[in-house]
Amino acid sequence: MKHIFILCISIVFLTGCALFEEEQLFEQPAEQNKILVAADSSLKDVLPKLITQFEKEHPTIAVEVNFASSGQLAGNIQQGAPIDLLLSANKEWTDTLKKEGLILNGSQKKFAHNQLVLISHTDKELSIEDLGDVKQAPFKELVLGDPVNVTAGDYAQKAFQSNEVNIWDTIKNKTVYVKDIADIMEKVRENTQTLGVVYASNTVQNEDVNVIYEIDEHLHPSIVYETGITSYSTNHHDAKVLTDFINSKKATETFAAYGFGE
Repeated sequence: MKHIFILCISIVFLTGCALFEEEQLFEQPAEQNKILVAADSSLKDVLPKLITQFEKEHPTIAVEVNFASSGQLAGNIQQGAPIDLLLSANKEWTDTLKKEGLILNGSQKKFAHNQLVLISHTDKELSIEDLGDVKQAPFKELVLGDPVNVTAGDYAQKAFQSNEVNIWDTIKNKTVYVKDIADIMEKVRENTQTLGVVYASNTVQNEDVNVIYEIDEHLHPSIVYETGITSYSTNHHDAKVLTDFINSKKATETFAAYGFGE
């Protein structure tokens, strides 16, 4: 009889523990899933805000972001880097990755666009009414992103080389190439004789440079931002959830506040 009593007490105790663990299971969020995002460096200002909003709405999904130029990120994906989602500023790169089977079918979605602007030091006042006026402008150095990897640099050079402007041969000897937009901003802030070409969105939250000219979009390919989920990602589901959020009305409003267009 004593053994039966102890057995009953043990069953009640174990049942109670099981119920307690089950209650805890429902009270606690599931183990976090992590999404590894490769984002163009021009998204450095806006993306942290969007990620914060996303993680509040999806507490079981953690997002880790690596910023670099679209070309560098595409190269990383070609080498099999552990990336779930690409946020590219260059449609040509996402198209290339798609052709190579590295981007999941149907995951290329446009979420924003941008514009190139010519900037100077805050103490440098220039009157530029046409991009061709740069030919006569008093400056010592024009800083561009490396055109091989940095979309802004590639498209800026194309604008200067266009038939309508056609001043590249005159100014190319003054041109200095850097690895990303942050380097351009830093060089322009440090030197009154330096000009640079960056995205309009880079200047919205940075009042320490002057925007002296907005470069006409028809002078270069459109700056279109696209998502792309890698085909080898092990977390397609959560990457799709983040893709949908980035394309939501709420995200579009945040992009607009940071100088991006739809």
